[in-house]
Amino acid sequence: VGARGLSHTGFIEAVGKMIGCDPALLPNSVPVEFYVICGIRTGKSLMCAAAGLKAALTVNLDQVGPGDEACVYILSLTRRKAKKILKHLHGALGIGTPKSVDRPLRALLARKPTSEAIWIRRPHDGKVVCISIVAGASAGGSLVADWVAAAIFDEATRQNGESDGSIINFDDSRKAVIGRIMPGGQL
Repeated sequence: VGARGLSHTGFIEAVGKMIGCDPALLPNSVPVEFYVICGIRTGKSLMCAAAGLKAALTVNLDQVGPGDEACVYILSLTRRKAKKILKHLHGALGIGTPKSVDRPLRALLARKPTSEAIWIRRPHDGKVVCISIVAGASAGGSLVADWVAAAIFDEATRQNGESDGSIINFDDSRKAVIGRIMPGGQL
């Protein structure tokens, strides 16, 4: 989810009626959190893959020093489910397709991908961001070691919360990572 004012649409009056206020009053920045809640087979994983790649390419990395790595985390109910999002990126980046197949995004690959991580080199500054699957851990412990460009919680509504007494849950993971998301990044 990006941030672009609505004045470019040419339908500013209609948009104002639709949302019930003057669009100029709306924030013109990227929200730190957004949730995709849709039905079955509606493209949620594809949207998550696109949001992860966008974050890798656009987040502000000024704080990241030499030797440090910014990451986009993908966390799901199981590693197998998280890999579905990564597979969308494999397809878009041409991973596993013959070099003869034109995949313009393939040039973004910084190094050979693994089954659980892809490294993206940003064309505008040459910095590398890792998009990787992370395992759930107690108190969100797997989400706190690196600079966080984005955190994607696939099937977040099925990740039990604190009220259920779960050891690995969305509430704890969200609390652990939300303050670590870099400027322009998202949860």
